[in-house]
Amino acid sequence: MSETALNGNAVESLHIGNTRVRICDDYCRFRTPEEIKAILDRIALRAIGSLTAETTRGYAET
Repeated sequence: MSETALNGNAVESLHIGNTRVRICDDYCRFRTPEEIKAILDRIALRAIGSLTAETTRGYAET
C-alpha cells in the first residue's frame, strides 16, 4: 500500500464487517469550490449513466 494511502487526511473511518474503511479528502482538500463542483459533476454524469443502464436493462427485452 502506498504511503499516501496509509497517511492520508482521513475525514471518516468505519468498519464494514472485517474491513476497515478510511475516507480521505486528499484529492479535493486544496481545490477551489469551482474545481470541486466540476469533479462532482463528472462523477454524477458517470454514475447516472450506470444507474440508467441498470434500471432500463429489462425493458428492451419485453
